[in-house]
Amino acid sequence: MQELTQWLLSHGVSISMLQIVVFIPILATLVNISRYFIGFKSFGIYAPIILALAYRYTGLSYGLLITMLVVLSSFIGYTIMRRIRMHYLARVAINYVIVSIVVIFGIALLDSIEILGFTNFEAVDPLALISIAAMSDFFIKMYVKKSIGATVRVLAETVLIAVIGWYLISSSQIIGYLLDNLWMLGVFLIVNLLIGRFTGLRIKEYFRFSYIVKDDNK
Repeated sequence: MQELTQWLLSHGVSISMLQIVVFIPILATLVNISRYFIGFKSFGIYAPIILALAYRYTGLSYGLLITMLVVLSSFIGYTIMRRIRMHYLARVAINYVIVSIVVIFGIALLDSIEILGFTNFEAVDPLALISIAAMSDFFIKMYVKKSIGATVRVLAETVLIAVIGWYLISSSQIIGYLLDNLWMLGVFLIVNLLIGRFTGLRIKEYFRFSYIVKDDNK
């Protein structure tokens, strides 16, 4: 490893801590690029970062399954609770109770029937599971403001970004290169500064307004 990396490792920074901290700028840059170049609308920048890191510790298949359980239970729970007049935070708190019940019993059911090979839930990191369950809050906040269709689209794009991020942070080659070249953090800073000044059309907008572009070229 380069001298800077060795110095950090010898002064209280563990290798696992350094890997996670180094990957946060990568994931944040990925969200930035997907938003302003491609046109994806995620649940902010925090949600895809947390999901990508959670998938790193749960495994992608288990992480996606837990995400599905959380989203389904959030949708069903909030759809029922919205018919009852109560404070917003109380409704969200009840939703978390429902999410917890569904996730726990869902995992127990899947493990008992051994469906699709999901039989190793004991190896799932509890903190990673909690991080995925926290996505319920983002889903509900969007669902309150938008239609279920719009919320599902944003959810799908958030998960897609998280899966790409999971792939990046699971690559030993990328990990090794970044740890040996911490100067790349400065590159990510510059890249995000440039993205912040981008004013062109996003890729999704090119497809959305392609008929207008064709008419202008006639």
